[in-house]
Amino acid sequence: MKQLISSLLITVFTCGALMAQQATITVKGSAKEQGVFQKEGEYGFKRIEPNSKGEFVLTVDRFDQGRNFIYVDKDQRYNNIYVSPGANVVLTETPDGTVFSGDNKDINEFINANKYVGYTPGSDVKNYSAEWKAERDAELKALNEKLQNTNLDSSFKAYQPYYWLFQSYKALIDGPANAVMFGRTGIELPDDYYSFLKNVTFDSEQITAVPSWWLVMKSAFERMEKEGYLPVAKDNYIRIYADQISNSKLRSEFIIAMLSHTLDMGYSDDFLNYIEQVQSYILPEQQSQLNELKAKYAVMAEKFAPLKRGSAAPQIVGVDINGKEYKLSDLSGNVVVVDFWFSGCVPCKAEMPVMEKMAENMKDQKIKFISVSLDSGKQLTEAWKSIVKDKGDETLNLNLPLGYKSPEAKNYMIKGVPRIIVIDQAGNIVDANAKRPSDPKLKALLDSLLL
Repeated sequence: MKQLISSLLITVFTCGALMAQQATITVKGSAKEQGVFQKEGEYGFKRIEPNSKGEFVLTVDRFDQGRNFIYVDKDQRYNNIYVSPGANVVLTETPDGTVFSGDNKDINEFINANKYVGYTPGSDVKNYSAEWKAERDAELKALNEKLQNTNLDSSFKAYQPYYWLFQSYKALIDGPANAVMFGRTGIELPDDYYSFLKNVTFDSEQITAVPSWWLVMKSAFERMEKEGYLPVAKDNYIRIYADQISNSKLRSEFIIAMLSHTLDMGYSDDFLNYIEQVQSYILPEQQSQLNELKAKYAVMAEKFAPLKRGSAAPQIVGVDINGKEYKLSDLSGNVVVVDFWFSGCVPCKAEMPVMEKMAENMKDQKIKFISVSLDSGKQLTEAWKSIVKDKGDETLNLNLPLGYKSPEAKNYMIKGVPRIIVIDQAGNIVDANAKRPSDPKLKALLDSLLL
């Protein structure tokens, strides 16, 4: 009997604990057929059907509590939502807009009324100028002062400054590159534009609740490399990044995110080496995730065996803008950098000027750069020709008429672009998923091959 009572008590307390961990976002009064939610900082939206009351109820996993969500209302307005552990957040759509109630009411009203904007309304200050940076610092300071003058929950008040700070970092670090990528011209940065990165620290585990936190940190570290604030190391850069993080939990989760990202970007011969260098930093609670990544890598290593380092590079046969045929084998004796791309890829086109400049700077060395277009069909081929017709001789611009259906795309397992391949002077693969030209680690790799 005692054992039965004990089991019942365990069941009751366990269920109670699970219930306490559950959080929800409920939307009332919507005329939409589906509720559209997004976990802020991630791609894709989750669409849910209404319940019997016509409400949209999103159950928030306990691992996602303490994070930010977005609800898109009937007028296509984005409502930011903070969900604390166990909270039941309620939004009601009205003719005058969305009204918050339930848990976190005051917090959610505050964050929607006080968003980091990244510009000053009515200002004619040029983006990314010294004056613009000063305005961004002032905006951040004003938001934090307003927050500290509230009576909101102390844990939220400790977290929210990191949320705004990372939005600021993203605007400062990624903003100029994104502007250029999408065709903005005349972007001029002050000489000391990135000097703030000298004093950036990552020292709180609360950062892991910030949307896109690890991507922002990755951007910061990569920019530090470009500015000379961190050494450029093609083989142990994840360890160098990790050494900049003082908080052990944050560092462990960042490493897992970076290793996962490495696999998402494609097969890497160096993956196990990366793990070996950072193994001692992985906390026990992340060990299962690390084991999953190792298992995923084992499957990829088998699939990509034909492209592993030291394998003979598959032949590439393409035509230039005049229809003249060129082969990869014609370039034997040179280090070869192959850039697979297509005309509709914005990141691809953003990388092209960087690669062309690299090719110009290295033209007196035993290295060749090939830009291989996967555009097929008359319309796309004409788009490719329009892009490359006025380019110089820095790179050899070729097209594969069969595009993604070509033997080259199949042999190199091209599923996404840009895709950079590095081949040594003997015609063997060095890296089948190399860094992009804008990443200084690619230049470091090429320099090592030309010694």
